[in-house]
Amino acid sequence: MILETPKQLAARVGLRVRQIRSLIDSGKLEYIMIGSRVHIPDGAFERFVEQNKVTPCLDGTRVQDSNGIVTGQLFTSAGPRTDAAASAALARQTAQKLKSSSLNGCAQGTAPQAQVIQLKP
Repeated sequence: MILETPKQLAARVGLRVRQIRSLIDSGKLEYIMIGSRVHIPDGAFERFVEQNKVTPCLDGTRVQDSNGIVTGQLFTSAGPRTDAAASAALARQTAQKLKSSSLNGCAQGTAPQAQVIQLKP
């Protein structure tokens, strides 16, 4: 079994020693204690990378023509945007109703000004 120190691993993978030690301290990177020294077993960093790999999510899908050739055109669904727009419109409508029904709302001239009560310091 091959073991590396945090300094050796940092140099091999292009990170700072502090970043490697942070991964060890947070329990994200496997390590072995030999006496009072930390050693990383062979393949531990590669397993860490594989477990934390993020796969990008594309906005649309490529369309194939009738011959099965990808055309390069992207089509996206308007679903989330439509839902967000409807939600925002409902929020604005609700806010407007609350303002108009409030005695101290923002409607100009329809309600008396709120009375300010001075507090003793």
